[in-house]
Amino acid sequence: MPGDWANVVWSDEKKFNLDGPDGFAFHWHDLRKDRKGFSTQQQGGDWVMVWGAFAGKKKCDLVVLEGKQNALKYIQTLETNLLPFVDQELGSSWTFMQDGAAVHRANCVYEWFEEEEVHVMDWPAKSPDLNPIENLWEILARKVYAHERQFNNIDELLECIMDCWENINTETLDKLLGSMQKRCFYCAMAKGGPTKY
Repeated sequence: MPGDWANVVWSDEKKFNLDGPDGFAFHWHDLRKDRKGFSTQQQGGDWVMVWGAFAGKKKCDLVVLEGKQNALKYIQTLETNLLPFVDQELGSSWTFMQDGAAVHRANCVYEWFEEEEVHVMDWPAKSPDLNPIENLWEILARKVYAHERQFNNIDELLECIMDCWENINTETLDKLLGSMQKRCFYCAMAKGGPTKY
């Protein structure tokens, strides 16, 4: 793994629902007792998927992903968004980080990486939490859904997502990168498994 985390482009996709985030919310009645969880997401609501990336203290523009994603659409996203971002912000010395989604692992994607001379970071398969963009998505989702906000339509949701993304400051990105040494340590201790991050 690289020692200079500021030259790594951390990337991922994130789904946002009109009626709130995916996953579970936890509430406590008594801090001395086990926490209880319930699902916050009903099935069938409208949603939008975005792709994003950051490197150092710079964020790439978010990209709205249309329709079902496949390897060719992923390559198009990288070609039209990743490459201009790194050309402008990083020059020639950078490493790309993506998760292990099937679309990302397609042969044509790796052929494209080779053609474009994109160095892709090796990553433990069971440690998506090691990628700081996962924490960035969590921060973004908290801003988007602040005060249990729900949205009437996709345009309203997208406007909020884009505004919140723009307002994520460089200190936040710096703090995420500052945690990489500890993340790697805990990942090694967990033998490549999940960590507290």
